[in-house]
Amino acid sequence: MGKKARIIGKDWICVIACAIHLSIFVAIWLFFPSDAPIHPTDRIGWFEPSVHVAIGCSGLLGFGDAIIQTQVYSYLCDGYSEESSHAFALFKFYSAIASTIAFFISKYFTLTGHLTLYGTFAILSGITAVIAQKMYFHKKEHFFQENTDKIHAMTTSEPIKIEISDSGSTILSNDANSKK
Repeated sequence: MGKKARIIGKDWICVIACAIHLSIFVAIWLFFPSDAPIHPTDRIGWFEPSVHVAIGCSGLLGFGDAIIQTQVYSYLCDGYSEESSHAFALFKFYSAIASTIAFFISKYFTLTGHLTLYGTFAILSGITAVIAQKMYFHKKEHFFQENTDKIHAMTTSEPIKIEISDSGSTILSNDANSKK
């Protein structure tokens, strides 16, 4: 999966995750009543809701979230490798603030309002991921996506040789091996 991710690119992986989210938001809108988040209801959406649909939607939402979280962590590791703890702390801080705000205002929106907000932010996050990735790689050459010649050079290089003796082990460099 890692090789495919390098070929596709991190930005397009985020776009795929956003597309998964948007399709699930449409499924939720079709199967569940609009007033469901506000109070208990016996109403139905466009189609009869079922436990299988609810579990399937929640599983796919979790899958999409996992994709996005993995890519965000990857962005933070690549972009802030020297200060990764600061970057992760800020990310978690703003994520917690956003979750808190969403928790407190959720009781004021219908399902349609929730899905409209989520859909809007899914589209914005996909666009932002593409823009951020393009801006980042124009400034800095990245090992995994831009420098494929380095990958091939590493795979064709000589293996590291270790000489083991009674006094200990020694790692021999490629230069030392060629001199022997």
